[in-house]
Amino acid sequence: MAKLCSIIVPLFNKVELTRKCVDAVLANTDPALYELILVDNASTDGTAEYCATLGDDIRVIRNDENQGFSKANNQAAAASTGEFIVLLNNDTEVHSGWLEPLIGHMSDPRVAAVGTKLLFPDGTIQHCGVVLTHDARRPDMLGPMHWRYRAPADTPDANAARRYQVVTAAAMLVRRSVYDEVGGLDEGYWNGYEDVDLCLSIGAAGYTIMYEPTSVVTHHESASGPERFRKVTENELRLTERWFGRVSIDVRIGLNGGAVPDPDGIFFHQPAGPIGTEVGIGRTIAVDAQARERSFEPAYSREATLEELDTLRLANELSRQRGARDVCWLEGDDPRPLVTVRIATYNRGPLVVERAINSALAQTYSNIEVLVVGDACDDATTDAVMSVDDPRVRFVRLPTRGLYPAEDEHRWMVAGGHPMITALDLARGAWIAPCDDDDEITPDHVEVLLAAAKARRLEMVWSKARCETPTGRWSELGGPGLRCGYITHGSVMYSLGLRQILPNIRSWRMGEPGDWNLWRRMNNIGVRAGFVDHVTYVHYAEARHRESEPVGASS
Repeated sequence: MAKLCSIIVPLFNKVELTRKCVDAVLANTDPALYELILVDNASTDGTAEYCATLGDDIRVIRNDENQGFSKANNQAAAASTGEFIVLLNNDTEVHSGWLEPLIGHMSDPRVAAVGTKLLFPDGTIQHCGVVLTHDARRPDMLGPMHWRYRAPADTPDANAARRYQVVTAAAMLVRRSVYDEVGGLDEGYWNGYEDVDLCLSIGAAGYTIMYEPTSVVTHHESASGPERFRKVTENELRLTERWFGRVSIDVRIGLNGGAVPDPDGIFFHQPAGPIGTEVGIGRTIAVDAQARERSFEPAYSREATLEELDTLRLANELSRQRGARDVCWLEGDDPRPLVTVRIATYNRGPLVVERAINSALAQTYSNIEVLVVGDACDDATTDAVMSVDDPRVRFVRLPTRGLYPAEDEHRWMVAGGHPMITALDLARGAWIAPCDDDDEITPDHVEVLLAAAKARRLEMVWSKARCETPTGRWSELGGPGLRCGYITHGSVMYSLGLRQILPNIRSWRMGEPGDWNLWRRMNNIGVRAGFVDHVTYVHYAEARHRESEPVGASS
């Protein structure tokens, strides 16, 4: 008769850990509840010999080569018979009564997976749920992080059952029907993040994932060997490419390493109540069992709250950057600092050279570099930029394109945000002069703006722009007041001392273009900013080529 649970343990060497793991399962689990399946991934120590000593009631699958964690689990899942699949690492030791609390959650059909409380041998917490982070120091990556890692075992929020987006597969029970529905573990990962991907797939399918603290397992984390870390970078990229922008962020980490809670993440939630509600600060919100689609209003509220939380940190960082001075200039009072003309581009081909790069190289101010960052360009753009024979031009092509909103009306607001953030890390100049890849800066752009900044001790300065309308007419845009729609992206120059104020790739949720959002936030934290009544930028209508009218012609 089929057992209720199929416990699957992949093996690769470390026979001494495997022996402890199996002994703990046998000693602390009701035999009526489970079958045990071991998958030996071509171990080269005494693992095969040990497995040969086990009784017939323990099934062993032997692979001729190391197939990795995902494939080993999928192999065993396909061969198993239980209604529930239990994924278990061989460097774990389950405690008495560990399995029943996990099974108990399956009485609710909306729950598809449950994770256990994992403790290090010294009794501190290894796992009580996984939070998803966005780290400003690695803005293009999605970062899973174990919550309350190394905290005492009696930490209050580690001892209440609650929902998470992710729990670890070091000890996880999954409903078989859902495991099959989402395709099991993605075998494109190699011993890392496949469990995160599985949980996010389960959540995207509309199911709930729980953490259960009364199910306790000791975990000798990472003791299973170096194979686990062989492809860390590839695993991170695969996870980010698939899920960045599609899931909720629980914790945001600033440039100084400090955590900024996301009000839609666990920082703003109490331990879970009944399934179907989320208890927050002073509110209870109904939760759809299907993947939640957020309306514009709550998205705006969430981003506005995040911005409010981050404003004080940024203001303090600006004060620190200034020190005893009134400005955050990195070059001090050097009258001719290096200026980085920053161009983010995606598949513009020769146009980026014809307009943006050539106009940058024509500056009357000579101490510049032209930093072009390609958003994983896959057309003629790379060849076009690389053909420019000028040592001041640097080109960096990102290996993967940033993830942007699917809707055109939202995507245009933040397109290029990822290469812009990357450029802040790569810039050698003390000042940043942005330029769109299909626009131009006038020959005196840098000279005029830098002179104004130096004379008036400004950290950010902007000018008028000459703009083409969709009908081909030209008009001037810009004035002394900072207003959305009246300041173009490329008419601004700012000190690299402000680089901690990153472009917000989620500003579309507030209905704001990314460039305006950046300038407004700079203004809000007290950046010294000023206007120059002079046209130094030329903005072309999207997807249009140069008109015959010269740059300096009147409206």
